[in-house]
Amino acid sequence: MQALHISKRYNIQFGIYAFFCVVFMVLSIQFPGINAAFQSFVVSVSTPVLEAVKKPSEWADAVGESVTGHVSVYEENKMLRDELSDKQRLIRDLAIVENENNSLKKLLNMVKEVNGKPLASRVISDKKSAFSHTVITHIGHAKGVEKGQVVVDENGLVGRVIEVFDETARVLLITDYTSRIPVKILDLNVRGIVRGTNSYNLELVFTEDEDVKIEEGMVVVTTGIDGLFPANLPVGVIHNVGKFIYIKPDVDFTNLEFITIQRQKMSGVL
Repeated sequence: MQALHISKRYNIQFGIYAFFCVVFMVLSIQFPGINAAFQSFVVSVSTPVLEAVKKPSEWADAVGESVTGHVSVYEENKMLRDELSDKQRLIRDLAIVENENNSLKKLLNMVKEVNGKPLASRVISDKKSAFSHTVITHIGHAKGVEKGQVVVDENGLVGRVIEVFDETARVLLITDYTSRIPVKILDLNVRGIVRGTNSYNLELVFTEDEDVKIEEGMVVVTTGIDGLFPANLPVGVIHNVGKFIYIKPDVDFTNLEFITIQRQKMSGVL
């Protein structure tokens, strides 16, 4: 388009020059004595005309260059935006991988504390409702899972296995209403019983010392005296003290993904 515009500009200029040349030649033949005077006249007349023709052409060239420059900048910006988007996706993917690695590292640390022979599993089905809180694992009898085994994640106690199939198993969560756990309030060294509420909180329903002052932020762990759970597994933190005392579990049951099943034999009766 720019080349076509330049061609038109030169055609106009050439036409003006040709017109004055023809006029000059004719008059020179008819009036030989006016060459110098007429030449001066032609120059003085044609110069403003040619300048007037040239100005729009220069302006058009400038506009063309500006448009070309803007197109180039737009394309460069688009390329940079695409590169930034790719890098942001890569950063998100790396963050997800790092999160999973951190979860698995914490899970390994928890396994060492439990001192059992662990079986790592993913949660493949979440069966929480107003009536029960259980999850399904992707391993079962074929991998050594047995009824009564303890289940933890990287943060603390999850529950225990209550039903086993060849390739899957069902875990009763500590948040289930039927769950009862003997616990100890570390800050007071006082024992008690915690039960599930079919919500994401636990309730402290009994303490061996009714006069003890329980405060928010106190840490709750398992005692191990029931034979179902090992001692000192993290259970949660006291977060509401009133008519009822509630405990916020250390495990995030809204986002339970990786768990470990302990093959350690527990002596308690389910």
